[in-house]
Amino acid sequence: FKQKTAYEIMPSLGAGDVYKRQGNISLPPVSKFFVPLPEAKLKERPKHVLRSKRCYFPKTNEKGIELFMDAVTHGVPGLWITSTPPEILRKRWKLFATPILWITQRKSQEEVTAKPSEPERIIKIVKNYFLSGIPKAVVLMDCLQDLVLVNGYQKSIKMLNGLLKVCSGNNAVLIVSPNELSSKDVEKLKKEVRGRVSRL
Repeated sequence: FKQKTAYEIMPSLGAGDVYKRQGNISLPPVSKFFVPLPEAKLKERPKHVLRSKRCYFPKTNEKGIELFMDAVTHGVPGLWITSTPPEILRKRWKLFATPILWITQRKSQEEVTAKPSEPERIIKIVKNYFLSGIPKAVVLMDCLQDLVLVNGYQKSIKMLNGLLKVCSGNNAVLIVSPNELSSKDVEKLKKEVRGRVSRL
């Protein structure tokens, strides 16, 4: 099976047609998850201009979602990394094309998942399957507190820096929503991130 870009794969596949494996990563059908396409290409200008290769720390989860949805409805493919069940997000935000990486202890045949204790797996999935072959993208993570609780602060910082490095190397924007993290913790995170942190 020859590796193709998302845009080459999309026209020829139906749901459940193709599975990809790399190392010990076993993933659902390409047509369900690994076709990074925008939700829409609205004609009006986006409300927010996010700079590629940058990391944003919105003050609220709502602001993070606003930034993400603004991008994916204006022609930018997006990936949502979350501990919320994907079906809830798809229904709430009317997501039809946006892939979701579910951070959970559960096993699922319908969703792509990673455990909170598997930060390296999260980075590999983003790098090898979502960002591969596309010119630009936006990644939203709203579950950093789950990683901190399971892995501790320093290991979570290492993971965040690794994710930002991958996003920066692929012309992507990274949005990290605070969720249950305090404003003090978020400010501390900003100082620890080795990359380009932009103000909103």
